[in-house]
Order: sequence, then C-alpha cells, then structure tokens
Amino acid sequence: MGQFNQRPFLISSQASTLFNGEKFCVFLDINNKSRLEGMFFECPSDHIYFPYFNSLAEKLERCPLSKVEEKLSQWLGEHESFFKTQFLNLPNFLLMRAFSEYTGADFNIESLAGDVSDKLICRCFGVFESQIRDYVLANESASVLDIADNLKATIGCGSCMDDVGEVLLRVKNQGSLASGESRLDSEFNSDGTRIMPMGLNPSDFVLKIDELKRKWIKEQELQRYQLEIVGIKGHNIFFNIEPQDNRDYILQTFKEYVESKLNLALRFDFTV
Repeated sequence: MGQFNQRPFLISSQASTLFNGEKFCVFLDINNKSRLEGMFFECPSDHIYFPYFNSLAEKLERCPLSKVEEKLSQWLGEHESFFKTQFLNLPNFLLMRAFSEYTGADFNIESLAGDVSDKLICRCFGVFESQIRDYVLANESASVLDIADNLKATIGCGSCMDDVGEVLLRVKNQGSLASGESRLDSEFNSDGTRIMPMGLNPSDFVLKIDELKRKWIKEQELQRYQLEIVGIKGHNIFFNIEPQDNRDYILQTFKEYVESKLNLALRFDFTV
C-alpha cells in the first residue's frame, strides 16, 4: 500500500463513488495557508486505476492551490494515452468532486484555472471554459460531439451538456459576427435600419433564446434531444436537432413557447 492509499487523519473534503461495483474515495487535506498538503485515496492496490491515483497524489503533494491546475494539466498530459482508452478519468473525476465540496475560506474550484474568470465547465474531466473556447476557435466547425471526443467534456455524468453548448454557441456567434459572416448578420428593415429583436444584437438575442431553450428542455424532459442554434437573420432563427425523430413537432412547440415568453413573432427553421 502506498503512503497515499489510505484515509488521512485530517480531512478537509472528500468524494466517493461506486464504479463497476467497487468503491473509490479521494480525501483532501488542505491547510489554512491555501496549500494542498495531500490528496489521499482508497483504491484496491491491484486495480488498473491504482497507479494513476498514486501518481496524481504524488504530483499534488504539498502543492499550493494556485498551482493545482498547472500540476493537474501536467499529469493529464503524461497519462493522456491511457485515459483516451477509458470511459472515465476516475482520479480526476473524484479530485474535482472533492474540490467542489470543499468549503474552506476564500476558495472556489474555478480558482484552479489561475484565472478567477475562467469557469470550470466539466467537473468529471476538469475542463475549463477557456479550453473549450480555444478548441472552438481552432476548429470552426466544432460541435458538442467534437468537444466530447477531443476534450472529454460531457461524456462523464453529462450534467455539463448545456453549459458546453452555451460556450460553443457564444464563441461561434462572437467569431461569426467579428468576421462578418452573413449567417449571423442582422437583416435590415426597408428603411435601412438594422433589425434588433428586443433591442438586442444577434449574438445576445441568440443567447436569450438559448437560455429559454435550456429551461424548456428541462421542463419538457427532453434531455435526449440536442437543439443547437446554428444561425440568425433578423427574426429568423435556424436550428439543428438531434436525433431527428419528431423534430418538426419539437421545433414548432419550442417556437410557441418562446413566442409566448417574449411576446414576439419569430420564425424557426432547420436551414440557413
């Protein structure tokens, strides 16, 4: 048994889960000087994940909280080939969950990024908003599925699906507007004035629709469907819906919901 494969005397936070019928735990010992004294864990010594729990614990021993993100990034890079073959990066998943449960003073999990404005999107795999943004900027046709394949975000518990979609949409809209792509440009009224629904520019209006979309999907229990806004021209908004069964009914019902909420006549369609 390694020195970290044990329950420590002092526990600041902990997280556990059952995985393939076995229980795994991570314990954090964080001192009052904002330093992670140690990450400890419980994992069968003959389990395939044991050396990875142990190497992560060694990497993070006596690590300042401000350096955890850097150390974690190094560790993920060192073991990238292994975790690409696994359904879940269990050590990282439990580490993120333990940090999210920590209630120490002046600490929030987003600070692991070193930039308090950088939001942690996927707790299962430790994916931050900046990572998704950088990926989308480098891959203009990126989709949520592409992000899942390349960054692993969404393929754990799946609770971050909406947040990933929101970041993807926001980055695409900002990039399209900056580059002048017509599919996200406003249309103009006959007098030459720009159409601004509710007084909002296209990207902000799309985010408003996307916010309503997430609420509506939850209310209707339609989480198995992925509704992606792909363009806007004036009051016309264009969508992709996967899977495509019942997509016409879903889009029409959502349109009626949005119009009732905004008191605004809109047109929803599937193609730009």
